[in-house]
Amino acid sequence: MCWHPSAEHLLTTASFTNLSLWDVLSQQELFCKLYFITSLTLIALLSFMNVVTANSDHTEVIQSVSWKEDGTVLATSCKDKQLRLIDPRASTCIVNSCSSHQSIKDSRTVWLNNDRILTTGFDAARLRQVYIRDLRHLNEPMKILELDCSTG
Repeated sequence: MCWHPSAEHLLTTASFTNLSLWDVLSQQELFCKLYFITSLTLIALLSFMNVVTANSDHTEVIQSVSWKEDGTVLATSCKDKQLRLIDPRASTCIVNSCSSHQSIKDSRTVWLNNDRILTTGFDAARLRQVYIRDLRHLNEPMKILELDCSTG
C-alpha cells in the first residue's frame, strides 16, 4: 500500500495479484487490474462491472509497489521473479518488464529518480542482492551489490 506521489488522496493497494488505485475522498476505485483469473464466473462478473482484466501479467503475489516521483508509472516486484513497470492510463498497462531476483523470497522496489530503480531480493542460493536499474536498459542491472547469505 502506498500513496500517489503527486495527486492528493490517491491510494495504491496490492492484494495477491490485484493492483488497485483508490480515491479515498470519494471512496471510489479508479483503477483495478486483476492479473490472474481462474474462475469464469469472476471474469463474467468483472466484465459486467466494466472492470479491466487480464490473465497473464502477475501470476503470483505482488510483493512491492512503488510510484515514480512524477506519478506517471509504478513499478512492481512479484513472487514470479519479475519486475514490471505499469502505466494505469495506458491501454496495455505493462509498459516494460524484466527478470529480477531469482528467489521466491520477498523482494522490494523503490524509485531512485526518474530513470533509475533500486530493487532488493535474493538469488537462488539465498544470497542477498541489491540491483540498480536504468529504465533505458531495464534487462541488465547497471550495478549489482551482493551482501551476504540468508539462512532460511
